[in-house]
Amino acid sequence: MQFVILAIGATVFWRRAGDVSAGIFFALCTVTVIAFIGTFHWPYVVTAPVLLVPYVVCAILQPPLTLHFHALFPRALGIFRLRPIVVAIAIYLLPAVWLGAVFVTAYRIFQLHAEPDRLDELREALQAIAWLSWSYWGVCGA
Repeated sequence: MQFVILAIGATVFWRRAGDVSAGIFFALCTVTVIAFIGTFHWPYVVTAPVLLVPYVVCAILQPPLTLHFHALFPRALGIFRLRPIVVAIAIYLLPAVWLGAVFVTAYRIFQLHAEPDRLDELREALQAIAWLSWSYWGVCGA
């Protein structure tokens, strides 16, 4: 089912290559497929950093891409027509900062995981990444 969504997004982008909303729609379809597959195959994804990194990026980018697409389609909102770059920066800035914080914290966890004498620091890093995850969902839902 998800690959049908991806095929629809690719077809729309292929036929309307110059349309910005078609490109955003294709990106949204791609991100949705990767996030969906990663969510339902979590036991395999979490143990492989090669799979985990794209999943995390797509899971964090899905809400801003959805907002960006709805701001452009079927016609751009007034503020988007006046200042498209400023609005795009406003949409993607917070998720980019959050993504950076998640990767810095994850890197710290991988460093601490190899050192058994620093369990308290590892526990704090795990709590920080849990807070980042849950708070991002709260911000996206607001």
